[in-house]
Amino acid sequence: WEDDDGTIVIWTPFCEDLDLDLDTEEINTFSMMEFRLDPTAGTVVDRQIIDRDMNVEFSAVSAMGRKVRYGYTAIQCKDTPGEGSFAGFCVWDMVERKMHKAIYYQEGEVGGEPIILKDDADEKEYVGVYTFHLLEEQTYFLLFDGESGGLVTRLKMPYRVPFGFHGLWVTGEELR
Repeated sequence: WEDDDGTIVIWTPFCEDLDLDLDTEEINTFSMMEFRLDPTAGTVVDRQIIDRDMNVEFSAVSAMGRKVRYGYTAIQCKDTPGEGSFAGFCVWDMVERKMHKAIYYQEGEVGGEPIILKDDADEKEYVGVYTFHLLEEQTYFLLFDGESGGLVTRLKMPYRVPFGFHGLWVTGEELR
């Protein structure tokens, strides 16, 4: 987004040494960064949002290019089975410039990329994610409140939904 003074603000997971080898057991280490670009002065200021050991990947906001309160990233841990499977997700407060909450899935469960579902009627955001319970060999769809991170519903899926499954929330009006 662009601040009132013309500064361009970018929040993104950032990896200093990205390795795209999917055959390795090693995972890339990302951190959440804020970049502030001042076109008038020709400067860039970067700031790591958290300095603890948390690996965040894949960023989701409800309105690219516009200032919104919350953004979301997936959390990758060394215990998750490789790139593209996640242990939970973070809620980032981009107004307060901090991590608002970290939500972890149940023990033995890994998830794909979080998606944002927006209810325009009450202006609420929700975070949806497909998870897979490794011991049960069962897929679930989890829906969380986008601000509090509270679990709204957990649906048992009749079929396996693979990691990397991408979706887009489409309203009934958009389908017409």
